Amino acid sequence: NVGSPGPFRDRKSYLHDGGIHVPFFVRWPKQIKAGTVNEDIIFGGVDLLPTIAALIGEPIPEGLDGEDLSAVFLGDETLRKEPLYWNDRPGWSAMRDGKWKAHIERGKFSLFDLTTDPSESKNLAKAFPEVAEKYRQKLEAWEAAIPKPKK
Repeated sequence: NVGSPGPFRDRKSYLHDGGIHVPFFVRWPKQIKAGTVNEDIIFGGVDLLPTIAALIGEPIPEGLDGEDLSAVFLGDETLRKEPLYWNDRPGWSAMRDGKWKAHIERGKFSLFDLTTDPSESKNLAKAFPEVAEKYRQKLEAWEAAIPKPKK
């Protein structure tokens, strides 16, 4: 690995933000104001299809995992409605919901507030037990719903 993830923890192939936090650039003259920067939106690859469909006026297919975040590109401050999830390898899943990022790695649960700790270095699960339990349950339910590879 070359380069630096800046203030973020780890690098590619990890579910900490150093491995998944990447810039996303959009250019659409006369539609999107040039030079606009939004560092608050949490946008994942699963959001591309519903967002582009909405931007070009096509119906959004049913049953997609992603969200239509087209309003963000057009200047709205709307944020995601649902958490964004990742699964890297058996036993490691992560989710992001607003400022909170949760991980389950080999059975160990971690909770981080990315607004105050972008390096994901201080596990807040014990300090915020209600938040931790809410996200643990969501993450475990999502992880259980992932199709398992056939042997």
